[in-house]
Amino acid sequence: MLHCSNNCVILFCFYQTTDDLQNLDKKRKEEFKRYEMNKEHEYRQELKHAKDKEEEERLRKEHEESQKRHKEHPKMNHPVCKNNLVYFL
Repeated sequence: MLHCSNNCVILFCFYQTTDDLQNLDKKRKEEFKRYEMNKEHEYRQELKHAKDKEEEERLRKEHEESQKRHKEHPKMNHPVCKNNLVYFL
């Protein structure tokens, strides 16, 4: 059995935690991508099954408004950004 110093154990924990967080982030991004693809697929299916031009136009308009709201969403600051640190002082 190898004997490591406390620094060795701390480094191991740090690297393991970093790897775990990177894997979680990768999984989260993949799930979001899948979610967005499903949402787009459902939209296209609704367009395909629209009964008339009015319903198709209504679906297109709703989709465009949804995309516009999504793009206008305020961006999040980095957790250690000055804008966020103001709240803690």
